[in-house]
Amino acid sequence: MAAAALLGGMAFANSGLGAAHGIGMAVGIAYHVPHGEACGILLPHVMKLNQKKAEERMAKIGEALTGRRFAKPEEGAQAAVDFILELNAHMEIKPDFKHLGIPREDIEKLAKASYGTSMSSNPVQLEMDEMIEYISEIV
Repeated sequence: MAAAALLGGMAFANSGLGAAHGIGMAVGIAYHVPHGEACGILLPHVMKLNQKKAEERMAKIGEALTGRRFAKPEEGAQAAVDFILELNAHMEIKPDFKHLGIPREDIEKLAKASYGTSMSSNPVQLEMDEMIEYISEIV
């Protein structure tokens, strides 16, 4: 675990974080969800959000995860998302935050709390109204 934590920290320091961490932090603090669980729930959602903008990179991830080659980048990118959705289901990671019963009036607070250094590396940057709408779909 120490080696995994070290490698993870080195990767984060070199590449930055993204929306899964930014939103995950906000939900975790407000609703006492462990950060790893929140990020796990958010990962396929954020991958879908970033899919068009980061299609080439995600296609490589899809190929690495599935061991297959894809004719089109969008197929590989979608394979990456599908792989994570299947992995989450296998590990019994919830598909969203609906189980928390987050009231609609809290969504704007969550959206505001999601911004920070984690969001700066996300391929798709969301304006506040877009962030509110995005979080609304997950909670």
